[in-house]
Amino acid sequence: MVSMSTFHPRTFESDVEHGESTESVDYGTGTLSAKVRAGGRSAFTLPASLPVGLYAIAARYGGTDAVEPSGTAAQRLVVRKAPTSTALTLAKAKAKHGTSPRVTVTVVGHTGGAFPGGTVTVTVTARAAGASTTTRATLTAAQKGVLTLSPKLRGARGTATVTAVYGGDARYSASTSPHRRVKLT
Repeated sequence: MVSMSTFHPRTFESDVEHGESTESVDYGTGTLSAKVRAGGRSAFTLPASLPVGLYAIAARYGGTDAVEPSGTAAQRLVVRKAPTSTALTLAKAKAKHGTSPRVTVTVVGHTGGAFPGGTVTVTVTARAAGASTTTRATLTAAQKGVLTLSPKLRGARGTATVTAVYGGDARYSASTSPHRRVKLT
């Protein structure tokens, strides 16, 4: 079994025993054809836009007047979600408890691919009081991976930890930001 991530094209090479002709590959949602070069090699690049899923790849040599067509050589392909990374930036390192300072969450996916979309959850946990606040928002492609929220800082004076979690979507995997600390005054 072979795997690839969505947005990352995958090239396959094939060897044919005799002659020059055309070889074709079926990959579930389409068919590619390539000329078999001298020496019997052909290459196929599956599109980067293949949706996440399991595919059967089948290659066939078309034959020539002198050489019979081949049977089908099959292989399985798994297209996985593309990885993401999530970062969180606090507008201030100190804030008054009970306020709602600005938090910017940035979700980065594959360069050149569509921007990630889906749910972002920001959790603020005050250490001393054990109070926790969760704020959820939807990230759209139009926001180009950047979302600004203002979660409420609850709890007494002390330190609070802020974390952002991107839940993933049909093409991108989930990711969590490093923890950031804010001092509650």
